[in-house]
Amino acid sequence: MTDESMNRDPLITDMRELAEVATECARAFTSTVEELRKAREDLHHMTIGCAHAHMRVAKIMRLVIDAEHAGCDSVPVKSIRAAVRD
Repeated sequence: MTDESMNRDPLITDMRELAEVATECARAFTSTVEELRKAREDLHHMTIGCAHAHMRVAKIMRLVIDAEHAGCDSVPVKSIRAAVRD
């Protein structure tokens, strides 16, 4: 089969088109996988950030509960700052 006759052969044309579509699909899949990896990484960082924020709130709540048990009406700002720094 010559190059010219191959260019006119519908089967060859279909195979070339199929190869192009497959290549595009592979690129899209790779891109999607990379986007999913990035999203997973971002979510992981957000989860860690939320956990740290939760720990800070828990420390402040502990200070408030301790102050209430001690009969105090307030918690010193210094104590709150120290708790959230740790």
